[in-house]
Amino acid sequence: MDQRRHGNRFLDRGGHQSSGISTSDRGHLSWLRVWHHGGVEIDAATSARSHHPDRVGSALAYRGIPLQAAYCGAKHAIRGFTNSLRTELLHEKSGITVSIVELPAVNTPQFDLARAHIPHTPRPMGNPVEPEVVADAVFRVALGSSREYWLGLQTILTILGNSIAPGYLDRYLARKAVAGQQTGTPLLAGRDDNLDHPVTALHRTRGSFSEGSSQHAPLVEAEFARSATIIIGAAACFAAGAAARRWISK
Repeated sequence: MDQRRHGNRFLDRGGHQSSGISTSDRGHLSWLRVWHHGGVEIDAATSARSHHPDRVGSALAYRGIPLQAAYCGAKHAIRGFTNSLRTELLHEKSGITVSIVELPAVNTPQFDLARAHIPHTPRPMGNPVEPEVVADAVFRVALGSSREYWLGLQTILTILGNSIAPGYLDRYLARKAVAGQQTGTPLLAGRDDNLDHPVTALHRTRGSFSEGSSQHAPLVEAEFARSATIIIGAAACFAAGAAARRWISK
């Protein structure tokens, strides 16, 4: 659990960056304990009616991917917990509001620290962003008031795509995401990981994938992105219908 206070805002990462890709029963149990029980306790915040807890989520809270079952399940749980908390606060007519920012893949040391059961060393899916991009986005979220924000084009496309064509994403990820989360370097047997203990020699801000990582990413309000998608889709349907009528009338 990582909690930071900024003015009257609380930031919750929702858990530790620990073993990222683990398929053993024991690994899953350890992961679930960390991630599901790692949500911040906001009892202290509820004593002051103007506090605004900010939670850090992931695009994988909407779209599960292979090799990341425990991580994706925990991120879904964090989103569900946040939605429930938000409605309870509204019911109580509390002055507390909650924002969550959904992230894309990030170049953190998680992939160097993870316990993995795959042929090659793990890597982030797609083109990750640098941690500094996330820090800037979280700061801007702390100054905002929307209920949810999406960081990066990867996040936007993942969430909207899963809403429109989840079956297609199932098949696409089955074909691409297993190899897409592995480097070409074989995974050494007995590689040290932080599932059971810290690996302090690898503690740092950035991971090993700065080459190809982005230094910039758009931050959008989720409601704006959804509304824009509906408007663009409606406009496209209207244009297609008008074109069809003109073609039939010829």
